[in-house]
Amino acid sequence: MFQLNAKLLCTSGIIPNENINSSSWKSVLFRIFQITLYLLITCMIILQLLALYHYWGNIKLMTDCVGFLAGFGSLYIIALYIMFSWKDISEVFDNFETNSIFCNALVLLNQRHMKILNESLNLAQNLNKVISTLVFLSAIMYILPTFIQHLMTSEEAMLQQAGTEEGFTKHFIFVIWFPPALKQELTIRITYALQCICLLAEISLAAGVLPFQVVLIFYTGTQFKLISSIIREMDEVVCRIENSGNLLHEIPEQLFTTDRKILSNSFQLPMPTKLPKPNWDEDESTVLSTERQLRSKTLQNLLQGGDINQPSERLNDQSSSEIIPTDNNDPASLYLLECIKLHQACI
Repeated sequence: MFQLNAKLLCTSGIIPNENINSSSWKSVLFRIFQITLYLLITCMIILQLLALYHYWGNIKLMTDCVGFLAGFGSLYIIALYIMFSWKDISEVFDNFETNSIFCNALVLLNQRHMKILNESLNLAQNLNKVISTLVFLSAIMYILPTFIQHLMTSEEAMLQQAGTEEGFTKHFIFVIWFPPALKQELTIRITYALQCICLLAEISLAAGVLPFQVVLIFYTGTQFKLISSIIREMDEVVCRIENSGNLLHEIPEQLFTTDRKILSNSFQLPMPTKLPKPNWDEDESTVLSTERQLRSKTLQNLLQGGDINQPSERLNDQSSSEIIPTDNNDPASLYLLECIKLHQACI
């Protein structure tokens, strides 16, 4: 689910991947890369703050400076937070993969819910690609015009325009404080090269941070969308169970046991690495798996007898509070209990 986001965050120098963490020398090189990158960005932000003070009163230069400062500063702070909290971010990745509603049997064994999940995963991948592409295109739009100006402008004209409004517009990507004593061609070109590196570094941070934020919000919304879909089909599933007349129909063999751990484990399925392609032509089978799961849940309560009031171990990692149905064998109550647990897990 987050494979592309993890690659982008690693490429931008925010979070190391498993390959880097497995080697000490790779980890050292990655830390050196991080330190160099953030020192360069810090120096450029300081020069922009000095430019804001030095060119105070020039509306055009101040507007340009404030705009870049806002973008650079916000990305810089978010990237630093993710960099220092990378273990927590990695845990978020793992929780979505192994311990979220996406791994629940009511979702994985129902074609209607799997359609929602598949569409969400595909859209999330497309959002990752589109946002990253747009971010890098914006960098080209800033660098290319100034690079052409450096090729076309003579040395004398460049020195005359250095430090002026026209000079910053033509020969620099963003406004910084440029001391008059450094008005030399070599210094101007080196400063421009450092600005290009700094902009590419900020763009790489944006390509890692922005898609991750968007996809995280999108996946969170998808969980509530799945819960809404599960609740909407409650009447259909319960009617099928009540009219079947045989609760033991198509029940897995492992459910014929009074071992609570075996019963609990039978309802948890791992998140598949590749989601199956459902057959949308069979409308009758859209709730069959959900019906089977609910029958199994009813059988579990029958086998446990008076122990129904004990806290369930099935969703220990997903929810701490339990709501006990009034009727031990009521399919509607059991189904509603499952929906409440899933909603608690999302929250």
